[in-house]
Amino acid sequence: MKFIRYVCIAILLFLTNDVLAQCLKSVYIADEDIKSEITDAEAVRYLQQRLGLTEAFELREQEGGDATDGLGFTHKRYSLWFNGIKVEYADIRIHFRNNRLISANGEYINHVYADMSTSISLEDALLSAQAFMVKMMNNDTTDDYKFQKSVYRLPELVLCNNRMSPEDTLLHLCYKVDLLAEKQMLHEVFYIDANTGAVVNHIPLILHADGTAETRYSGNRTISTTYNGSNYVLRDSTRGGGIETFDAQHVANMFGAVTVAVDFSDNDNHWTASEYHNANKDDGALDAHWGAMMTYDYFKNKHGRDSYDGLGSKMRNYVHFNTNLDNAYWYPALNAMFYGDGNIKFDILTALDVIGHEIAHGVCQYSANLVYRGESGAINESLSDIWGACVENYAAPEKQTWLIGEEMVLSGTALRDMSNPKSCEHPDTYAGVHWINPSSQYDNGGVHINSGVMNHWFYLLSEGGSGTNDNGWNYTVAGITMDKAASIVYRAETVYMTQNTDFTNAREYTIAAASDLYGNSSQEVQSVKDAWYAVGVWADLYVRDGDTDDGTVPSNVQYMWNSPDIWTEDAN
Repeated sequence: MKFIRYVCIAILLFLTNDVLAQCLKSVYIADEDIKSEITDAEAVRYLQQRLGLTEAFELREQEGGDATDGLGFTHKRYSLWFNGIKVEYADIRIHFRNNRLISANGEYINHVYADMSTSISLEDALLSAQAFMVKMMNNDTTDDYKFQKSVYRLPELVLCNNRMSPEDTLLHLCYKVDLLAEKQMLHEVFYIDANTGAVVNHIPLILHADGTAETRYSGNRTISTTYNGSNYVLRDSTRGGGIETFDAQHVANMFGAVTVAVDFSDNDNHWTASEYHNANKDDGALDAHWGAMMTYDYFKNKHGRDSYDGLGSKMRNYVHFNTNLDNAYWYPALNAMFYGDGNIKFDILTALDVIGHEIAHGVCQYSANLVYRGESGAINESLSDIWGACVENYAAPEKQTWLIGEEMVLSGTALRDMSNPKSCEHPDTYAGVHWINPSSQYDNGGVHINSGVMNHWFYLLSEGGSGTNDNGWNYTVAGITMDKAASIVYRAETVYMTQNTDFTNAREYTIAAASDLYGNSSQEVQSVKDAWYAVGVWADLYVRDGDTDDGTVPSNVQYMWNSPDIWTEDAN
């Protein structure tokens, strides 16, 4: 029986001799000696016992969390609740094959020390969130803000760690609220301590890339349109629930843009440069429409996924959003993409890899749902870059696959370079040169910067390579092709990754995915490990048992961290 339990080293350093520490613990269990069939309920009871969960804890199956994949695995998702209150980000996934429990992974906690009473009202919590949002914008007044209490999630009480202060390892009873400032395009989830009113965590919901689709960028392409009785419009009814591309008419808030958006139209279905390559950059809408078509086709043909949510939902593009906006967004509240016209850094942000990147945020939302902060946020951004590169390679292999935004940048070569992240001042090694502290408030803990680590991992896994990383480690990686690398990433993202997945978890889950697809002893599994080693993420085990250290070190351990009961094991 194999039992692996690990948590982030950075957090562990704060936990020594703190009996009240309550950081979420990551777990991966692979039970090779369970041969008989087992019911869902029996699997849950078994897992509760293995994790040491008392009767106060409950694993509740998530709505829509049951799925069976093409390999015959059934995957079920559970949330952890304590005395009827959800423990935020405690997300467990149980995997079955032929009714046999194969493995389980996720994040959990088995003891809670928290004040379960409330001293402030929901209205006070919302005021605290408003004040914090105003401070984020360096503004002293709320006069210019239009706040909306709850856009798509009702306020609720949850238990949550304090991510604003890593030294605070206790759980807090919090109000979880959505707050939207439409004019400033800010939409965040806030966690407000129900006793002190302090903000203990906040997560942005507007996900974007500052980067990079007669088209304007991809030459002459065939697009699917709809005839409305007088003109052709950019509406494709042949893919899933449809793909629609609208003119947002430079409206500066997303809900307003949806209200006033109008169709782009053409009288003969020949969308020529003489008509649309104009000062308003209308040909950028053709890129957005074609790019969304190609992104849909890539996920459907390569991974069997029907639209961003796997359910065939309609995909909507809103072009000409805001005025001179150097950005593009995926907005979860509307399940739609918004594209600015560019200004100082970029031309209109509808290049093919940007389209793939933005829609891939929707894929993540409906699968791993990675928290957009710190390491999980960097993995979120990296997954979007990976899928942007894959879409571009699928639909336009003549382009520069490993450069992100190269067609749109007004200066320099690209926004990001997956083959050489350092050329764009992004790290290619975990905690190496250009790395941003994931606990910092800058860029939500460096989500757009630290993504370079997994970006480079994917490049090496696909293409292969050798060299020396920032740790001085010499590496050689045998490339396995982009298609195989993408299959591994897709399975890891949709089957194993949970909201709080960090780089160590990502390594474990991509190894598991590669093993599922190609076998434990395959070259593909070895290349996954070698590529993670190349970018500085290599330990198979991070272990903390929570017991008093007896000074005993396992005989097969080769490297020790600077803490008495944390060790790593090279299981290659």
